[in-house]
Amino acid sequence: MAGRVAGRELYSWVVARMPNTLSDAQAEAVTALVEYSTWDEAARRAGVTRSVIQAWLEADDLFRGQLRLALEERARAARVGLRDSLRNYLARARAEFRLLRPHAKPRGASLAHDEVLATVGKLEGTSEFAQLVEQTRLASSRFEFGFDDDARDNLLLDPEAWQEVVSCFFRRSEFYLQLARDQHVSLREYWTRYWRAFTSPTNQVTDLGLIDSVAFAEDRLDFGPFQIERLHQYELDSMLQANVNAVFYPRCLVDPAAIADYWFVIFSRTSSKPDLAQSLTRLWNREVRHAPERLDILMPALQPLVLFNWDTASPYGLPLQIPLVISLQESLLVPPRETPDTPPRRGRDDSYGPEQPSYFRLTLDAQATRRFEIFTRRAIYKLSNLKSTLGEWAFFQNAIGFLTKAYFTKDLDQLVWHIVTLEALFGEDKLGTSRLARRIGAALGKDEGERVAIEEQFRDVHRLRCKIVHGDEALFGQMIPWEKLRVARDLARRSTIWMLNCLNHILARSHPSQLPTRQLILKAIDTRCDLAHTSDLLRHLPSGFPAVPSWNSE
Repeated sequence: MAGRVAGRELYSWVVARMPNTLSDAQAEAVTALVEYSTWDEAARRAGVTRSVIQAWLEADDLFRGQLRLALEERARAARVGLRDSLRNYLARARAEFRLLRPHAKPRGASLAHDEVLATVGKLEGTSEFAQLVEQTRLASSRFEFGFDDDARDNLLLDPEAWQEVVSCFFRRSEFYLQLARDQHVSLREYWTRYWRAFTSPTNQVTDLGLIDSVAFAEDRLDFGPFQIERLHQYELDSMLQANVNAVFYPRCLVDPAAIADYWFVIFSRTSSKPDLAQSLTRLWNREVRHAPERLDILMPALQPLVLFNWDTASPYGLPLQIPLVISLQESLLVPPRETPDTPPRRGRDDSYGPEQPSYFRLTLDAQATRRFEIFTRRAIYKLSNLKSTLGEWAFFQNAIGFLTKAYFTKDLDQLVWHIVTLEALFGEDKLGTSRLARRIGAALGKDEGERVAIEEQFRDVHRLRCKIVHGDEALFGQMIPWEKLRVARDLARRSTIWMLNCLNHILARSHPSQLPTRQLILKAIDTRCDLAHTSDLLRHLPSGFPAVPSWNSE
């Protein structure tokens, strides 16, 4: 009843300042929604259907404005009590933890995990915690969550869900661990962090992709949109909150020592205001997502990396593998993701000398690292140029997406995706293999002899793909020969680089509203840029097109 009284009092406060603006039904609907009633309850009390209330929200500015004002006043009133509730809970938590500490135990020495968990369980069953949860719920204006989703209604009303969110804050903020170490906790600090957690307009997400078996001459390479950085154990301890996970989220624990001294692809992105309803939902829907299923979140970083010629850099082939991806949420209201097992270290091999750990199969020296850095920066620049052309040249985004997918798969899947990449670049409906091979050869071959050789390479891997896909029993259960995969990968990678350079060349010389279509570009390849058969949009193509040496350079 207290919530209803508060809601009516707040509504009375509002209507006293804006009289005669709403009907009785609208006034009752405002009161019900301010009290965090469900849609159906608000409709019943107002004597209208649910769709009528939603229509008021969409079309009636007075109703929507008054409802917003009432909700904001309710939230403002709740905030007054929220700080007091937080102060009371902090005091209760300090007292409970101090009861556990033997006088002989030095300050800074932590309690055992089971002692911490038991104390936290007790604290989160107290009246102080329940009051803090309720004040937090009331202080969060409903307008922040919208009105068009039943699930959000239910989550906003579900006390257990709110308890989980508040509990997540105190775990991830290390509040409980500080008390377990008998460290000072500041009300001012935690009030600021607590309020920011629920009201921050943005959320920072950092994705770490572990690079397996490659060492660089530099500990950090900053490419702007992403970085490649060698992370040491002390850095990973902090970033992964290993101490928090060891106590509260053991299924999410990654041993920093197991992945220390690897290089990582680090990609940070800022999302819009954290969706609290989604955070609440995730607390009940945790799942392990292994790296191959999550590489898509690193796609902006991986695309320029897979264009680099790793086959030349490494005698082992495909050294750049990412067996583990970890996503780190800045928001303290979101629990960590469960993470698959960390990859094992490779066996000892002292051939790389004492400066690098033995588990790196490929070590790029200073010159090779510099060459990689220059190539990657150029690729990033050229890829960014094409972002404005997604409508006209969407085929290229599809192709580089297929190439990236191919790079991180194996055997038949890898072969198929590389050929799909080539088809996305140069293929057309009902286009025969011979014509597709001629286009690839024309783009990549420097002279007639090289063009013929490239065409035969493509036909060879394409025949193998067809035999396997169509069920050749002689190949059943066999691995794809490494050399065949290398050829398919090289053709797909070089073709993607060629098309990237081609599109950038055209874009620099064309008006954005007059870009040639993919079909026109393919026609220019077929006719070897015969001006009699080529659109005016392509008359600025360089001499010798499609065999342009600079477009095939690494």
